[in-house]
Amino acid sequence: MNALLMIGVFCTVLPIVSAFAWKLSTGSKVIPFLSGAACFLIFAILLESPARSFIASNAFIRSNGLLYALCGALAAGLFEETGRALFFHYILKNYNDRKDAVSFGIGHGGVECLLLVGINFIAYYMYARMIANGNGDLLDPVVVTTINAIVDSTTVSSALATCVERVASLALHIALSIIVFTALRNNQLSGIPIAIALHAFVDVFAGLYQSGVITNIWVVELLIIIYSFCVSFYAFQKYKSLK
Repeated sequence: MNALLMIGVFCTVLPIVSAFAWKLSTGSKVIPFLSGAACFLIFAILLESPARSFIASNAFIRSNGLLYALCGALAAGLFEETGRALFFHYILKNYNDRKDAVSFGIGHGGVECLLLVGINFIAYYMYARMIANGNGDLLDPVVVTTINAIVDSTTVSSALATCVERVASLALHIALSIIVFTALRNNQLSGIPIAIALHAFVDVFAGLYQSGVITNIWVVELLIIIYSFCVSFYAFQKYKSLK
């Protein structure tokens, strides 16, 4: 049960500390952080989620594990990287410093980490405490079953893996933001489809796990971490080239 709290607290603190640390060390403005967060909420939650729901409900797509993974991954890449490009071009057109690209990435990946993992796992922990204290009858039986399954499947080692994966995910969002920012600033629009492809590719790993093609979660976590490191290294080279 404490593993749930560990994930929840870590994924709540990580984006907040990252944002404050970057702002204090670089003097970055607040607008790029907020723009990154807004981009995620609009393009990943409001626009991408219905597309993912359609993919998940389509029997033909769902029956083919590889096709399901590819469709979900492509949706993520298209919506989120298009959103980044639009925000940089229209909302942040007067923010031309390379540090603003990093700020945007922290805002984008940070709100994802906070909303989809941090807050959820804190809620799971609170529900688990209610059940452990004998107050499970106050909850819907489906919720009780779900929480018990989550508690049983979440160990300290899996919690550590989740926390490391969230760090890698945040780094990937920063890297993709740098790639899109550089493409627009240098008028090299080919960088945007590259960002879409890079984003889509990492989501294939999760899609293959959800569809049962890959059954070992540790393999997925390791692949995501290695991939994020490689993309971050590529983006760092672009970051250094910016003045």
